Amino acid sequence: MTLFYELKKTARNWAFWAALAAALALTLMTALMGDPGTSYSNGFPVSAEKLRQIRETRAYFTGPITPEWTARYRAEDGAILSDPKFRVSEEEAESIVRQYQERYGYTEETVRGMTVLFLNEAGLAAHNMYEDPLIAGNFYENAERYGESMAEYYLRAYPGKRGERLAESVRESYHALATEYTARYNYDLGYVKARGVLNSYPYTVGVAILIAMIPVFSGEYSRRTAALLKSSRYGRGRLGHIKLASGLTVAVAVWAVVTAVTLTAVFLIYSATGGEALWQDWLTAVSPYPWDQLKIMAVSLGTSLLGAVYLAITVMLVSSAVKSQLAGLAAGGAILLFPMLDFVFGGVYAIDMLYNFLPSRLLMGDRIWRSFELLYLFGRPMPCQYVALLTTAVLCVVMWFLAAGIYKNRRAEG
Repeated sequence: MTLFYELKKTARNWAFWAALAAALALTLMTALMGDPGTSYSNGFPVSAEKLRQIRETRAYFTGPITPEWTARYRAEDGAILSDPKFRVSEEEAESIVRQYQERYGYTEETVRGMTVLFLNEAGLAAHNMYEDPLIAGNFYENAERYGESMAEYYLRAYPGKRGERLAESVRESYHALATEYTARYNYDLGYVKARGVLNSYPYTVGVAILIAMIPVFSGEYSRRTAALLKSSRYGRGRLGHIKLASGLTVAVAVWAVVTAVTLTAVFLIYSATGGEALWQDWLTAVSPYPWDQLKIMAVSLGTSLLGAVYLAITVMLVSSAVKSQLAGLAAGGAILLFPMLDFVFGGVYAIDMLYNFLPSRLLMGDRIWRSFELLYLFGRPMPCQYVALLTTAVLCVVMWFLAAGIYKNRRAEG
């Protein structure tokens, strides 16, 4: 009984090949569809012309985000807002003022202060060029502000020494980001899109792994061949480990193939420019790790690969414990898709924390790294992400031997 023999069994599983083909197709669709400025697919083909415009626009602002950099572009944007050639006529301005007074009850002074409302089409286009860079120019202020808000939260949520230690740690982390790290601005949509595709992995890579892993043990039970295999040369000893190694090999191969297709497609379309650019947007990515786009991409890929391994071993443990492949699929599917139920359990702190310890969340790459949650363990604050990765590694080892032991000791029917 060899590893090659077990791999041949997976190769004969037509459902696995169908799932892999679907995963590749969905990956390419996600890469090809969507607004160039977003990481998700919105059902429309990506526009090469819009990509070119974004790339050229952001190339103008490329550079380290310093006080001088921010002041320069704020001044240029201010010149656009005050330039008469970029403003609507006085008649149109009066109409805008009346509209906002009647609809919202604003005073004329308030409306006149909203200078963007009075830009003509050319002025609005010129002003919009500066929107993203000016947001990026608030990077260091946002870091300090977010760190302070997190510190206040910990002090309220955990009165006493625990809250003080957590607040001190989070303040130090965000202050270091704001004062010791130099963020850079550049065109970076290739990296943004690639991580967006990783976020769909539970529905693509995860499903393919689930379908491939369930028959590893339960397939033998359902075919009534487990007893025969256990009487073979390796049946009472190494067979369980060989099956686990076979399943893990397939899972890693699936992840590697889909990831290679993802990165190739995305970087060919969006380019790999901008690896040195900042990645925190202070809306969905608010963690204090001083990484650029290239570093968070590498961290995301490593985390996603660990998630694939974690999912494969978890599903094989389920397979070793159930005789019905259908029951195994149901149990494995529940484990895989549970973190997708954010709309049901969103806002429940304990559930949100649990998500970070499940295979699907790790499979999504950067998802666990976007926020910064601290756990108070052994008298000291520890980032939730580090605890999740360490826990995953330990669980993978424990579940490996548990699955092999269950298979070895279970009495086969027939």
